[in-house]
Amino acid sequence: MIGKTLILFSLIIAIICIMAVQIEATEKKGTYILKAIRNRKSAKKEIQKIVRVLENVFNYIDSAAEDEPIDTIYGVVLAQKFLERIKPSRFKRLPNDLKESIESFNPAVLKTYIDRAFAAQKKNHPKQYNRFASLRYMPLLKEGWLPYYRTYSKEKEHTNDYTEKIADRCLVQSTKCILSNHCTETVFPTRYLKGYSMTHTLLYYYYMMGSCDGGNNFIFAFNALSRLMPTILSELNLSMELTDESIEMHLIPMILGDSIHTASIELLHALLSIVQSQGCFKDENPSIEQVLNPNMSMRYGVKVLLDYPSGDACSYHTTGIGFAILANYLQILINGRV
Repeated sequence: MIGKTLILFSLIIAIICIMAVQIEATEKKGTYILKAIRNRKSAKKEIQKIVRVLENVFNYIDSAAEDEPIDTIYGVVLAQKFLERIKPSRFKRLPNDLKESIESFNPAVLKTYIDRAFAAQKKNHPKQYNRFASLRYMPLLKEGWLPYYRTYSKEKEHTNDYTEKIADRCLVQSTKCILSNHCTETVFPTRYLKGYSMTHTLLYYYYMMGSCDGGNNFIFAFNALSRLMPTILSELNLSMELTDESIEMHLIPMILGDSIHTASIELLHALLSIVQSQGCFKDENPSIEQVLNPNMSMRYGVKVLLDYPSGDACSYHTTGIGFAILANYLQILINGRV
């Protein structure tokens, strides 16, 4: 009897710890979208705003399908997956004008763009295409499916030589279900795991889960994601400048099944504020190299093209990420839940 009581007590403590991590993340993130919007009239207004922007952004993306890096294409892939979650019964309730607008970027339309964009990648950047084209078939994780585990200082730490470049090499390895020592050390978050190295590491384990078809590597990747998720949630802060890096940090938890702590009303309005009239997203802090060399060659031989209409720097990469996040907001608001 005492043993059963202790086991029950331990389970309660574990649940409280997980909730504490999630509550802390929510407080830093702002007000979850469905808590902020409590009536149909307000929801309809937000849906109208999002639909107008998504129409404009997709027109911008679609017009440059042969020039965009694979990161942007993947943003559209994610948007397609988010929009596929819209329940037909809820979609039918929308006004006809909204339904007509949404049909202009529905999953079937996005698939046509994706096929065309990937065909251009295969022709122009075959090495990049061969490494990452299969990732378009990766499923999103179900909401709330991934449990969180706290990490402790006694655990092994990686050193400050872990960089975004190394994280990118890990991404390539993940498509082949390879776990190298340098990559696996990132399961233990430290102060050195920030920004792009953080997001790309989470993507590494996410892709690993999708590539390995079960087995020890799948289990290792699952446990790694469970340990790393509280770290990225604690890093999110709406007071930070909305750069390409910070927007990507907001998208990753949505991919991993945690929209409830990332899809806030504050983030939605902040994203809508940086969309330019021509449909691109403004990168508030482009690197000096990109400013000086807008057509510079990037890693994997892919060019990240930046244009400057009206003197504003617009990033294809930021636009792809923003498009995916807004698609997720749209399905959440239409369905009335995650």
